[in-house]
Amino acid sequence: MSGENAATPAAHAAWTSVRGLRGCEPSAEAAYVAARLAVELGAEVRRLREERGWSQAQLAAAASTSTSSVSRVELGAGTPSLPILTRVASALGTELVVALTPRRAATVTGGRSLRM
Repeated sequence: MSGENAATPAAHAAWTSVRGLRGCEPSAEAAYVAARLAVELGAEVRRLREERGWSQAQLAAAASTSTSSVSRVELGAGTPSLPILTRVASALGTELVVALTPRRAATVTGGRSLRM
């Protein structure tokens, strides 16, 4: 079989170049921030669940959702709906707080502000 495939060094170098360029796009930064927030939220849900000595199945039952939904929230996988998050928060004896706050410019580069 001739030609480059994903396993060849040349194909890997090309992917690395594309990935490097894509990482500079505004949408990549937004995706990174969203993923970071999802992971942080998941870690907090897990901490609160473990603090109570509950299994994921026990939290799921208390929140009227599935164990897989609780698992996805804790892993920061996907985007949980507000109703699921509200039920999970209530089951944990907490309140879900969603806030919109002004961003602060992290760095100014060439007249553009990079936001965090």
